[in-house]
Amino acid sequence: MKNLTIFRNLCALTILCCVFSRMNAGEVKIIDENIQSWKAIASYGDGEQVISVGNGEGAVVLNQVIVIKSKLPDNIDNAGVCSAGYIQMTTNRTPSSSVKLPTIPGGVSKIELSIVTSSSAARTVDVLIEENASFKTTLSGLNKTGSTYTVSIGSTGSTTLVISNVTGGPIYITDIRVYQNQTPVNPNSDASLASLSYDIGNGAVFVPDFSPDKMSYDIQLPSGTTVFPVVSAVPAQNDAVATVSPVTSLPGTATVLVNAPDHTISKTYQINFSVVSELFHVAVLPLYASATSADDPLQNLVGFSGSNLGTPSSDGGTKFEGSKASTDNKPSLILAYDSPADKISFDIKGNNAGSPLGFEGIQFVVEESADGDNYSQLIDLSDEISAGTKYKTYSDYGLKKESRYVRWRYLNAAKGNISLNNVVVTKQETSITFPDADQDQPQVFVKEGVIYVTTASAGVIELFDVTGQKLKTVSVEKGIHPIVPDGNRRFVILKVGTQTFKVVF
Repeated sequence: MKNLTIFRNLCALTILCCVFSRMNAGEVKIIDENIQSWKAIASYGDGEQVISVGNGEGAVVLNQVIVIKSKLPDNIDNAGVCSAGYIQMTTNRTPSSSVKLPTIPGGVSKIELSIVTSSSAARTVDVLIEENASFKTTLSGLNKTGSTYTVSIGSTGSTTLVISNVTGGPIYITDIRVYQNQTPVNPNSDASLASLSYDIGNGAVFVPDFSPDKMSYDIQLPSGTTVFPVVSAVPAQNDAVATVSPVTSLPGTATVLVNAPDHTISKTYQINFSVVSELFHVAVLPLYASATSADDPLQNLVGFSGSNLGTPSSDGGTKFEGSKASTDNKPSLILAYDSPADKISFDIKGNNAGSPLGFEGIQFVVEESADGDNYSQLIDLSDEISAGTKYKTYSDYGLKKESRYVRWRYLNAAKGNISLNNVVVTKQETSITFPDADQDQPQVFVKEGVIYVTTASAGVIELFDVTGQKLKTVSVEKGIHPIVPDGNRRFVILKVGTQTFKVVF
């Protein structure tokens, strides 16, 4: 990805409404994209497909388009022009083959497209502004050797650029560059922020869809969060002052008051935090999860939960659809289980005979996690999945002792659906081995319904349920402390000093 470096903290296509206070007046490049960096493959098919760009925060809408990362089209005179990948657009598609870029606040002065064709026959493509139907520029004279074509636009409001209406045969776009005219503001009266982030103990997270001109944001924290987010703000001007009023409850609001260097202007940003409410239904190990009908699918069995999944297969398998894999909300299935696991096995098949599963760009991965938030890759099936319509068993993958979640995700697809069924997780027989109580950080171990907490000094241990309701407070000295939650609970949250633990048992 060719990251834009207009000013600090600009790192994704969606952050296009930016603080240009340190700019000189003139034309500024705001999108500079080689197609290789889009890291996705979409295919001709029904309806729209969306691929992520940048750091995954931006998105481009594709209609009847193919994005190819490395293969070269045939009969191109200048092969080097496509060596890094290209978008292929063609004719005779319903709807028309098109590419829609993210909406750009502040207007656009021009767009540059590097285009090559595989034939010298006459071909054209239109560049449109979605908000202004009267604006259309047709690029003609497209050639086999590759050229850069410039369209002057001159819009001042929010602008969505659309590349569409190809005639004469396929064209291959290898680069897209977008510019806009910027007028600098007086830095002494600039009370904007350059970045806004928060931290709940796992590292700073930049506020999604941040814009210096957007004053209010709504953030949902993971289920079970009890730590108050710590908000950080960086002013656009070094001499401006940002004062943070922190969150004091959940749900709750943090505010940031920014005073310009000359104290003539101030702005107030606010972040409204809430916590996702979820009920945890964990599977008891050993687990033999097999579904047989679409009316009683795998994702409905105890311990499983899904996101953006397709209609279950007729045999009850969980369906991961290729078209949905090209959206921001990746199809995923999560299994939560109750105790240390030894190994996991499962069956996968392709749902469409002849669909090019395994085609370059497919990404189907299996991940594991101890807390349900932070996942690490367990298996990468990108090179193994075939287009067969019979189940193939993937077996005996070892799981970490601390893991309590497994997640299957379809990240990127050329075409085709994948079905998963017959999940087996074997239980790990472990003897109780306590962590070292002399370590600086508290540690947690679960055995037979009892939570054991090690502390390096005297302090307080607090227990919360999944909604954040406090269950009990225990005063402890240095050492190992057994804690039995009240009631028949499968999930609690522990706060030990400044550390927070999610415990499934």
